[in-house]
Amino acid sequence: MSSSPVPPAGYQAQGYQNMGQPPAGHPILQGYQPQPNFANVDPAALLAAAQLLQQAQQSHILPDGSRYVGQMENGVPHGRGRKDWPDGINYDGMWSNGMRSGIGIQRWPKGVIYTGDWANDQRNGKGTMTWPEGNEYSGDWANDMFNGHGKYTYKDGSVLHGGYWEGDWVNDKKHGRMAFVNRYNERREGNFRDGKEIRCECCNIL
Repeated sequence: MSSSPVPPAGYQAQGYQNMGQPPAGHPILQGYQPQPNFANVDPAALLAAAQLLQQAQQSHILPDGSRYVGQMENGVPHGRGRKDWPDGINYDGMWSNGMRSGIGIQRWPKGVIYTGDWANDQRNGKGTMTWPEGNEYSGDWANDMFNGHGKYTYKDGSVLHGGYWEGDWVNDKKHGRMAFVNRYNERREGNFRDGKEIRCECCNIL
């Protein structure tokens, strides 16, 4: 009677751990699926990872009627997750203590999309918003509004670009030195305050 073939070093049959690469065509491994070796993995870390994975796949109905799928802590979204509100708005990104915080994407029912930074449940930081008609704003945000340096591009390619040396945008309104560049690369500059173009008081010109 011929003796059974010996598995290569680090391998055992019947579903035991894979400790190395077997020689090609070794008979004991024909049809054998190597299994990962968890011998050196901290059981607590492995359990925590499994719990996070399970939590990220769980669906929750929140008090405001929205549906949330993702990580939670103390009963509120915390970590990575997606929330769908009853009115059709949805947000996919990072959360902190129940508020949108970090990088995320929010979509509105009529096709408006914001991608960028969030803090305190509002658009704060750098971000880009696009509208279904093709217009786009990319730049600084604070308290859900254009605030700081930013560029507003119209569908036809013309650009309203705030001067980087002044106020640019304040609460969604043009404020400071602005430049308008149309699709023919024609440039026009002006001063704005609270969204309105102003004239120089000393010479009554723009």
